[in-house]
Amino acid sequence: MFPAYTQALRDRDLPEEDIRVLNKIIPDLLFDLRGAGEAFEDMKQMGLSGVTPLGEVKTKAPNSDYHNHKDEPPAVARQAEVARDYLKRAARIDELNGHPSGFEGPVAAALKRYNGGGCWSSWWARSRRCQGT
Repeated sequence: MFPAYTQALRDRDLPEEDIRVLNKIIPDLLFDLRGAGEAFEDMKQMGLSGVTPLGEVKTKAPNSDYHNHKDEPPAVARQAEVARDYLKRAARIDELNGHPSGFEGPVAAALKRYNGGGCWSSWWARSRRCQGT
């Protein structure tokens, strides 16, 4: 998804941890809903029309620690964690490309163009809690 920023890094002798970062920055899904508002009124009401959200398919085990989140459903808590992890990976790729740590680099900026920097819950509820590194 971000080959302009990751391809040259794959040719370098990076530690295994950074190789995993490069492999995990690839989302499972990319929805193109830019024209959905015209065709589907429900999409417009859910705030999905006109956007290109990224999607991840994750499994939540019954014994996971997400039951400790009393203010939100476990799926929303997991989604917030996934979104934060993506932003952390983007920041690490920016660092590997020589961008100063602590400042938003081109990969993090490109990632935030999807979903407006937020994320969507399994209930399609907009959540800004997903932001941040």
